[in-house]
Amino acid sequence: MSDLIDIPIEPLTPEAFAPFGQVIGARNEPPLFQGGNATTWGVDFEIDGTMELHFARFDYQPVLEFSLVERHFAVTQSFIPLNNDASVTVFAAPTDPNDPAAIPTTRDFRAFYIDGAQGVMMWKGTWHSSRFPARQPAATFAFLTDARTTAELTEMLAGKPGTLTQLVDYEKEYGQRFRLTDPQGLMAG
Repeated sequence: MSDLIDIPIEPLTPEAFAPFGQVIGARNEPPLFQGGNATTWGVDFEIDGTMELHFARFDYQPVLEFSLVERHFAVTQSFIPLNNDASVTVFAAPTDPNDPAAIPTTRDFRAFYIDGAQGVMMWKGTWHSSRFPARQPAATFAFLTDARTTAELTEMLAGKPGTLTQLVDYEKEYGQRFRLTDPQGLMAG
């Protein structure tokens, strides 16, 4: 039987998310561009290969548990909610990219409620779970990634090794699963 480790869900703020990446949305800082009826803020998106823009749909799961996390070395992946879809994702700060044994401890993971009005861009190497939609039937996103990372991840899920991505299944490797808890009632909103 696996150990079940609770991770409390917290609100997404630029300050709280800074170790993991940048929040995509309006900020309390000067805009990158302002003119006509437009005001824009940039993010530090980086890619080592060819950018892909995906439409991504994540189906609602009534049980908020997982054991698989991943990190990507060639892209600052970005997820921008569509249709104001709220969700939760778990993150841990990047660890040494040259050391596959440098994985987050169970205390390093933080779960963020992404209210649907903001997106996230993860630093290269940021550990993350899949997305957990807050409501049925699903949550949809515009998703920016690297084409080689997508192809490699597909192969890795079929059992092949990878170099652009690292996957860790905490249940398989350490007998641990994670469960999201919502002490602030963020998912009810």
